[in-house]
Amino acid sequence: MEVNRQLVDTASKENLPLKLTGKPGRVTADQLENTLSLFKGKYDMILKHINTLQVSMAVFQLLKSHRQQQLDNLSGIEKLLIQGYSDETDPLEEIHRLVITETEKSTTDRSCTLDDIFCLIMFVYSVYGTRIVSDKEEQVKAVLVTYVLKEKNALPPLTQQIVGDTINEEVVTVIIDDAWQKFIAISSARDNLKQFSSICEESAFRTIAADAIT
Repeated sequence: MEVNRQLVDTASKENLPLKLTGKPGRVTADQLENTLSLFKGKYDMILKHINTLQVSMAVFQLLKSHRQQQLDNLSGIEKLLIQGYSDETDPLEEIHRLVITETEKSTTDRSCTLDDIFCLIMFVYSVYGTRIVSDKEEQVKAVLVTYVLKEKNALPPLTQQIVGDTINEEVVTVIIDDAWQKFIAISSARDNLKQFSSICEESAFRTIAADAIT
């Protein structure tokens, strides 16, 4: 919304023939594209407002991306994982459920790739830090191995880089175990930070409950 507002303001100040369409409070790729097209060939204006136009073009390309829905889904999953921080929900249980769900879908219906899942695991260990106490680690690793073997002929770039070219159950199991040690190292790294040793606060109701008990 803010990017679109700045772009429209810029076009308005340059007296370009704006055509405002769409629903209030909602920005679409077509809206941004229509406004950006007004600057086409106007090199003096482009140079003058290059920062606004570059950011607007980046947002336009993002909204046009075929992965936009997937990115929205990932954002929703991250929010769910953060919400679980204060109520002691096991984040790896959520990851385990997600992997099982995705493997049961057809390739075209999946909302997360293997790359996305590895990134979500790293996100969990980074945010939760050493607070993670889960009995789901081995189960998550097992379903990841199964997922990798199932998709071995069409692995996304990050996963392909992690597992390499030799893909069988024994090799992938060792690689996933090694990757997990790196995730654990990420979780302990936050303890060494002074300013951001914790980036989440437990919910107020837990403090109130603790006070009531004591």
